[in-house]
Amino acid sequence: PLLKLYYSGFFAAHSIMRSLGEGLIRLAREQVRNLDDIIKISTGNSASLKPGMFIFRLSQNLDRTLTVTLSPQNGGSGVHESFWLNFADFLERLSVNAVQTGAPDANIFVAGVHEFVSILKPDSTRRSVWYSALRNEINYQHKHGVWFPQKYTKNINNNILNMHHVNSKSIRLDISRSKFPIESFVAASHFLASLNYDLADFIAERSTSSLAFGAKWRRLKSLF
Repeated sequence: PLLKLYYSGFFAAHSIMRSLGEGLIRLAREQVRNLDDIIKISTGNSASLKPGMFIFRLSQNLDRTLTVTLSPQNGGSGVHESFWLNFADFLERLSVNAVQTGAPDANIFVAGVHEFVSILKPDSTRRSVWYSALRNEINYQHKHGVWFPQKYTKNINNNILNMHHVNSKSIRLDISRSKFPIESFVAASHFLASLNYDLADFIAERSTSSLAFGAKWRRLKSLF
């Protein structure tokens, strides 16, 4: 259950980024070749792209046309660590933009971003992203007493299996990572999953076309 909960947070974070026009994507050799051919036809120049992971950003121009920007993703020792580094950068850029544009409640948003990004950052015992490093310790090293037959397993599993969507604002993230690593890990995962759900509801309320996201989201919710 802990690993499933982690992946709910992992894919929720991907969804949050994409809902705001950004994301990470892997371009294989054939895709890079096709993209390079399109660029040559359109501009007469070669992009000389190489296969790998890229950050894409979608932006709307003044004439309402769309521009897609591709750039290599930031470093990291693995797929998960790289993603969380880029997700933290994404959140921090949003917070800077909120302040610069004078967005309502910008200070609250900045504080919230700082609180969550602090969970991702390394601690005194780890050089890598804390959140994904703890997941590796649980999954591959069987640390933290959460595997059968240790007693901690039953309590954690029961709490997770009974977990449900709540408003993301109600989830506390100020749990000590050093004293209560599993509880902090669970809270971060639960927060991301609930935030993604809240964001989907927010978008759906403003999406009224029968073929738009709102209708699809409401049909999906009706299945649960």
